[in-house]
Amino acid sequence: MTEKEYPSRKQQLKNFLETSGKVIRNPRLVDDAEFKRRMEICTPCKHFDRTQVRCKKCGCMLKAKTRFKSASCPLNKW
Repeated sequence: MTEKEYPSRKQQLKNFLETSGKVIRNPRLVDDAEFKRRMEICTPCKHFDRTQVRCKKCGCMLKAKTRFKSASCPLNKW
């Protein structure tokens, strides 16, 4: 996996801070069924990095991001 497959570090930081702000304002978690549903949407996506369980579109760690109600997919899939 090369860094070129991910957004720039600056963009990844921006994405992280944006999602973090949403989570701070609404830290509620999804239930296990919703977490599973979100991961089932992400895993076949062409932007899913199986080795790091990360999204190559936004750079986020998906096992964390998919847990928060206020977080969203950058492609509006969930």
